[in-house]
Amino acid sequence: MEEILNWGIQIIKAIQTLTCAPLTWIAILIHYVFNAGIYIVILGIVFWGVDTKKGFKLGTALLFSTSLNTAIKNFFQVPRPYLVDPSVSTGASETSFSFPSGHSQVAATIWPLFAGLQKTWKKWAKILVGLCLPLLVALSRMYLGVHYPTDVIVGLALGFLISCGVLLFWDNIAFYLNPLRKSVKILTAALVCFCLNAISMSDTSYSALLFGFVTGYIFLTEKGSFSAASGTILQKVLRIILGFVIIAVIYYRLKLIFPREESNLYQLFRFIRYGIVGFTASFLAPKLFVALKLATPVSKSEETVEE
Repeated sequence: MEEILNWGIQIIKAIQTLTCAPLTWIAILIHYVFNAGIYIVILGIVFWGVDTKKGFKLGTALLFSTSLNTAIKNFFQVPRPYLVDPSVSTGASETSFSFPSGHSQVAATIWPLFAGLQKTWKKWAKILVGLCLPLLVALSRMYLGVHYPTDVIVGLALGFLISCGVLLFWDNIAFYLNPLRKSVKILTAALVCFCLNAISMSDTSYSALLFGFVTGYIFLTEKGSFSAASGTILQKVLRIILGFVIIAVIYYRLKLIFPREESNLYQLFRFIRYGIVGFTASFLAPKLFVALKLATPVSKSEETVEE
């Protein structure tokens, strides 16, 4: 392992010989823009205001990929390059472990999937977004000195595997899962999250978001759904603002009343808190939008015809 890390540090130093102000600005911009938090905000906008089904597909892939990445990071606990060798310059501060690269993995999950869902795009546009963007993100992580080459290679591999899996097998999996009882679907989602947490229990937030988000969508689509494409631009904007306000209020209120980090029950209640947030995003918020006449409900039969 030490030899691999040392080899990686040499690669990073070679890349950093190209250091200049414009490249550094671009790399730092990528660091802040291409992170899981920003993706979650964008996917909230898609789910509530653009296309519910695409939003669910992208959101599920994102949360699964981020959950897996977090679990692997905490399992291997590989230190960052600049902590192993202080001579490695860094343009960004990171608090998590190094392997695999979260930015690279999430980019390779979201952008190929997003490009693959665009039916009207030209082939070159799909390649530019689905392949070039993740590679650019990966290079920026090494340029900033926050990841080894092995981190970004494995991150990209996992991300591309997830995005390709969704594009190739999502409809087939949905075909077998949709006729099942609601309880079986929820148990399936719980089993996936249990397996993710079995890798590492150090951070249960993303797996909880995944479970809550999927469970909420199961409830939402049991007898129909809601149309994110419906309504005026003003109604869509109001939905999005209201949705994020509700999420923020629930998140911070629960954070105040639930046990803090020093408690032995912290991770359990952390899972519950994030699970409630995910459930609110995919079920409670859409139901409120419909009740306030900010969105149009879609019946089960209409949803089937639409498919």
